[in-house]
Amino acid sequence: MAICGAFAEWYWTQGQPESMPVTKSLWRTVRYHLGTIAFGSLLIAIVQFIRFILEYIDSQTKKLQEKNKGLKYLLICLKCAVACFERCVKYLTRNAYIIVSIQGVGFCSAGMAVFNLLSKHGAQIAMSSTISAFLMFLGKIVIMGGCTVIGFLWLDTLTGLSSPVLPLICILILSYCVGSAFLYVYDLGIETILISYCIDLEENKPPREYMFSKELAKAAGQKVVSKVKHGEHPEDIVKRKSGGTASSAYVVPDDSSEEEIDFL
Repeated sequence: MAICGAFAEWYWTQGQPESMPVTKSLWRTVRYHLGTIAFGSLLIAIVQFIRFILEYIDSQTKKLQEKNKGLKYLLICLKCAVACFERCVKYLTRNAYIIVSIQGVGFCSAGMAVFNLLSKHGAQIAMSSTISAFLMFLGKIVIMGGCTVIGFLWLDTLTGLSSPVLPLICILILSYCVGSAFLYVYDLGIETILISYCIDLEENKPPREYMFSKELAKAAGQKVVSKVKHGEHPEDIVKRKSGGTASSAYVVPDDSSEEEIDFL
């Protein structure tokens, strides 16, 4: 949650966060959201405890399951359903933590916001999550392969080493752990920016100005059209659209003629 809070601050300040954003996000998490973290962890622990009970029942009824195929299939279906439910709870909790770090709301409100975002932007979130998961997988493969190759070249220069297999296995495991830790931060950043983008679309509909940049709009396939008048200052554009002062992520040249600008 501390990492997500730092990414969220970067997004909502348009890339100009205050100094020490990670430390300040960590302080907000410890100061205001420990109960939220504990509640989300409790939900996951309850579901995992139910899985443990089912596994215990399965191990204690092996002989009975051999006689009663219906009981065996029932236990298999229950374990599969609880395992799927655990994944759903983990996904919901992870995204609820991100929304808490963005908006500072309670866990239940964040959970409802997750359902709302999934219902409206489910396809975009699913596509982005799939691409992100694939990139994380490729990153881990590259890190593991690169470290292993470098380790082999280094070990090959050593004398008195009977076999480099065991050191290479250790290098492979350590590189996987380190790569997973760093890429997990990158994954959190992608998901935080994605959820912030979806919230931005919902809360800053025209005539208000979006907070995301035109590069992010292009990447997300968002069509953003702005009417520009000749010689009009960007602040005047904001006032004309929103009726007051607001911040805009889009900078319009002063010498542009009246036209429609489509960022796509």
